[in-house]
Amino acid sequence: MNLFVNAKLLQTKQVANKASESEKFKAEVIIAIGRFFNNDWGDVCNEDKVGNKEAIPYYEMVVALYETSEGDIWITGESSDKHSYDKVVVAFPDDY
Repeated sequence: MNLFVNAKLLQTKQVANKASESEKFKAEVIIAIGRFFNNDWGDVCNEDKVGNKEAIPYYEMVVALYETSEGDIWITGESSDKHSYDKVVVAFPDDY
């Protein structure tokens, strides 16, 4: 079962603006989200991959990093109730 199936998908304004300007970037974001939903954390370091594996049973935040034509993007999965992931956020690193 997909951990993020019921999560609300959000993006920062900067990501939304770039996606509306570039079909290539928009497609790359969609592919990255698909990878994230399949627990493929992209280019994060091994420590973060291990951290994600340890976080999932407790619905703690997980993080992924993907390279795109417009620069790296971060995707995070978050839970407000620790019973399910309810938010997935796509952002550029400088959006944080």
